[in-house]
Amino acid sequence: MVVLSINNVSGEVVGDPFIITRGVVYQDEAEAFVQDTKNMIVASLKEQDLRGCEPAVIKNTIRRNVSNFIFKRTKRRPMILTICLLD
Repeated sequence: MVVLSINNVSGEVVGDPFIITRGVVYQDEAEAFVQDTKNMIVASLKEQDLRGCEPAVIKNTIRRNVSNFIFKRTKRRPMILTICLLD
C-alpha cells in the first residue's frame, strides 16, 4: 500500500510516501526495500508536472512504477493499493 500526499497547487509531494509491505519481502530486508521504493516514487513524480493533475492519473502512474520496481527486485507481482491525497 502506498499513501501519498500531493499539493495540488504546486504539484509537489508533501512529506514522504507511506508504504506498507505485507509478505512482499522478508522483515530483515523490509527497511531498505521500503526506503528504495520511497526514493523511486519521489524521483519518478519529480519528472512530471502534477499541478492540477487528476488523482486517477497520479495513482495509475505510481501503481505502474511501483509494480515494475517490485518485479525487478523480487520477481513478484503483489497487489498494490495507492491512495493519493491532494491538498
